[in-house]
Amino acid sequence: MNDYNQIRVTTTNENSETAIAVMTAMEFFGGLMIEDFSDIEACPWDYIDEELLKKDKTKVSVSGYVASGENITDILERLHVMLPEGSTVEVIGVNEDDWANNWKKYYKPIHVGKNLVIKPSWIDYEKSGDEIIVELDPGMAFGTGTHETTRMCMEHLEKYITPSSRVLDVG
Repeated sequence: MNDYNQIRVTTTNENSETAIAVMTAMEFFGGLMIEDFSDIEACPWDYIDEELLKKDKTKVSVSGYVASGENITDILERLHVMLPEGSTVEVIGVNEDDWANNWKKYYKPIHVGKNLVIKPSWIDYEKSGDEIIVELDPGMAFGTGTHETTRMCMEHLEKYITPSSRVLDVG
């Protein structure tokens, strides 16, 4: 049995604001998830999954989530009446485990500076040459190491720290 139902509305870029407004009025718990790939190539990414670049840039999807035991018939009927013409509505069952772990498929090893490699703990990675592997298991208390200030600090540590150096992380 699924823990949640994802109600996903897909529409054109032109109708996306209307779809978002309609979905906002439904008051889904946890807010909405919006997938809009129209300007993905314009963003200055350090890394981007190739599959994301293949996404349809002419469509926008807006999703809200409801508990699986909740009656969604009224929600679906209201959506069909209020959404712009040509919009589609899907109901997708989501398991709690999937919800909590799906982000991991987008987190890959990244190179920082000359020799540092940040690697998620669940991915196998072959060390090459003088690489220094930093294995992270990011969660709610620790990020992925990709934030600009984190990268800058790591690059400076790599540049200035020697094997005899001692450092203290204060924050």
